[in-house]
Amino acid sequence: DWQHETARKTLQRRVADVLDELPDDPLGTVGVIDETSCAKKGDRTPGVQRQYLGCVGKIDNGIVTVHVGVAKGRFQALLDADLYLPKSWEQDRQRCREAGIPDEVRYRPKWQIAYDQVVRLDRHGVRFDWLVFDEGYGSKVPLLRALSLVGQKFVGEVPVSFSVSTDKGGPVQRADAVLTATDAKQGRRFRLGR
Repeated sequence: DWQHETARKTLQRRVADVLDELPDDPLGTVGVIDETSCAKKGDRTPGVQRQYLGCVGKIDNGIVTVHVGVAKGRFQALLDADLYLPKSWEQDRQRCREAGIPDEVRYRPKWQIAYDQVVRLDRHGVRFDWLVFDEGYGSKVPLLRALSLVGQKFVGEVPVSFSVSTDKGGPVQRADAVLTATDAKQGRRFRLGR
């Protein structure tokens, strides 16, 4: 039998050792939160439903998985992956059982899946100098608060309509008023190979 939890823990602990052995990099150890999708034709694959699929750039029938990867210098690895189980599946436990989904697997928002992965990685010795993620995660205030509470630095894309403050207790403004598109284009760019 495949022991998923044991394999994941072994991988994560081994990568923690590898990261410690790598030479320092100016960007540090970067965690990447993202998701992957796969279009599907049927209705029996666990988690399949009509939802936004990045692989086709639109709402279509398919599945979504949430991932955390790591990059340090030229080293890159995928560290964790979990199926996103939509609410419609959560509400149909018979369908879940028929698809082989254990009763303890429940709906969690994607940001919660990602945060749980970061916590699990930390328990296994993988720590990030900073995390990066797109607006799909940067728009989730509970994720931003949780990362801030545990002292995890991050760079995340946020919606332009977000209310932000540049100083603690300072005035709150829309994000696009603090950093206009013109200002952003004139700023310093950092390019990552992948």
